[in-house]
Amino acid sequence: MPLHDMYFIDIGMIYQVFLKNIWYMVKLSIMAYVVYYWIPIKVFPQEHTGKGIQKIIFNFIYMVAYAETVIPFLVLIKAFSILLFIFTLIATKLVILKLYYKREIIPILGDFKINVMMWFFNLLD
Repeated sequence: MPLHDMYFIDIGMIYQVFLKNIWYMVKLSIMAYVVYYWIPIKVFPQEHTGKGIQKIIFNFIYMVAYAETVIPFLVLIKAFSILLFIFTLIATKLVILKLYYKREIIPILGDFKINVMMWFFNLLD
């Protein structure tokens, strides 16, 4: 019995699987960019990270180290959720602003409140 008679490959199915995998790869790439590059740029100090690939690697290391320390602690106290993790990122940013940059937090929170209100009103408009 020839080998090609034993197996049937549906070319249309392979094309559909390929398209679905491409879509998942795009979503995964966007999430990786947000989690491992954009969030660390917004949260952690960037003065000594360098440029180009060095900046990408440092931001990846920052986020992995942060997640490796914060997520097990939140799980240990049985309080892990995505919202609480986002809150810890915001709290970390405020601590970095206070201790690393020596800035006052109250005016920053006031500006943030105004920006959120303006965004919300622009959204309604």
